[in-house]
Amino acid sequence: MEIKWLKTFIIAASYENFRQASEDLFLTQPAVSKHIQRLQQELGAELFEKKGKYIALTEAGRFFLPHAQKMVRAYEEGVGNFKLWKQGYNRKLTISAAPQIAASVLPSLIKQFVEISPY
Repeated sequence: MEIKWLKTFIIAASYENFRQASEDLFLTQPAVSKHIQRLQQELGAELFEKKGKYIALTEAGRFFLPHAQKMVRAYEEGVGNFKLWKQGYNRKLTISAAPQIAASVLPSLIKQFVEISPY
């Protein structure tokens, strides 16, 4: 199973339209269809049913969608964390601040913190 198949499935499910999914993903419509076919073969289940020009998730598709979303999020988070680790970052600090403070005061406070922090 490939991440690109999962991403294609998630986008196609959000639009319920392969053409719109292809535009969003910068792929051809046949490529989107092929990704979905391969994913369906891998899972052994139909994820979409055709309804005229449109598609709709099957029961299997509705069941699998949150799992696909979770897998893609975990993959992207893991790759992001690995890239940060490669750059020498080993911890993450999240700070919430108003935009004006974030642009004016916060940079000097962070610099002072880094200088005195033993970590």
